Amino acid sequence: MASLTIWAQHETKTAFSITTTGGGNPSCAFSKGVIYSTPTEVLSQLNTSLSTVVTMALSSTTGKVGLTWNDAPATLTWNDTSLRDYLGFTGDITDADRYGDTPCSGWWHGNMASPPEYRRQYSTTDNISSYGRATSTGDISCLRTSLVRLWLHRKIDVGTFADALEAAYIAAHIWAGRRITLVDAKGNYTKAVPASGWEFAPGLLDPQTAYADLEISAW
Repeated sequence: MASLTIWAQHETKTAFSITTTGGGNPSCAFSKGVIYSTPTEVLSQLNTSLSTVVTMALSSTTGKVGLTWNDAPATLTWNDTSLRDYLGFTGDITDADRYGDTPCSGWWHGNMASPPEYRRQYSTTDNISSYGRATSTGDISCLRTSLVRLWLHRKIDVGTFADALEAAYIAAHIWAGRRITLVDAKGNYTKAVPASGWEFAPGLLDPQTAYADLEISAW
């Protein structure tokens, strides 16, 4: 099975700036209406502006953001709770290196049993004349759907199966209200939205596994 990571996308609802003290007090401005495919895009913008004071890095295995101070004492003030929560932090941050309190919003990582291959939709029209019948087909490529089957294993390295299942439920609840980005083991990105939602089927195969079916539409 190939591995798959799913991130919830983030849209900046209002314009704001993340501010810091120390190292010249750099700040990082975010514009209203910008959509970020993954937390990596957000962190790239932050690091470009704030690296003299602080650097942030994303763990693809835990989904958490690590924060390292390059100039201390210093403070980072989010000025936007939506982005702060999206990156998995609570409250402003002062001096100490740390990881986010939770994984980034909507993060899920596991095995993918079915590849995200899309079923294209077509429109067809019958043209009947004295010469016979011909069918014309037009490719409507703006909507492509797929069913991605995600696998949860009871034998996991960190935590318990119940923890993994709970985390997947939490992530799926977030996906239901947002666009998502799927990243496969080769680093290929697929932007999508949940089509008809998702469904968990724990224990249908054997005591060691459960799976979730996620139906998506390419965006």
